[in-house]
Amino acid sequence: MLSLPRRKGRRPQEIKYKTISDLLANTTITESGCMEWKGSYNGRGYGVVYISGGRSEFTHRAALILSGIAIPKGYCACHKCDNTKCCNPSHLFLGTPADNIRDAQNKGRVPTKKPRVDRRRIAVHGTKSKYSVGCRCDLCTKANTDYIREYRSRKLCNTAN
Repeated sequence: MLSLPRRKGRRPQEIKYKTISDLLANTTITESGCMEWKGSYNGRGYGVVYISGGRSEFTHRAALILSGIAIPKGYCACHKCDNTKCCNPSHLFLGTPADNIRDAQNKGRVPTKKPRVDRRRIAVHGTKSKYSVGCRCDLCTKANTDYIREYRSRKLCNTAN
């Protein structure tokens, strides 16, 4: 009941895996201990397979499900090894999407958030609030132009350091 290796981006064969050994029989073991999927992949490099419920799953999720680990709603199967083809249950852990992003940021795979810069403009006509789109009179236009010049000069000074 194993599928033959397929090309990337094609629909997986209609084979339903019932046990973890059936699933892992279609893998190759690398030096790092990853069990890389030899079957179908999606466009992002994750293996895709049909499991016994008749639904398609990513192979790393299917490996956890067939190992007896239930994946609660709102959780995902995260890779410790950062190998999208790996479906070794010992290389996987459950986490929320936020945990997955935090893990990727800690490993340097995803850039961390940059601090927000206040780019709102200044209101001139006696109001004390800031606005993003507003008056186009001469006073406001001059104030906004000065603000933009000051902002750009600060930005250039910060990037030079």
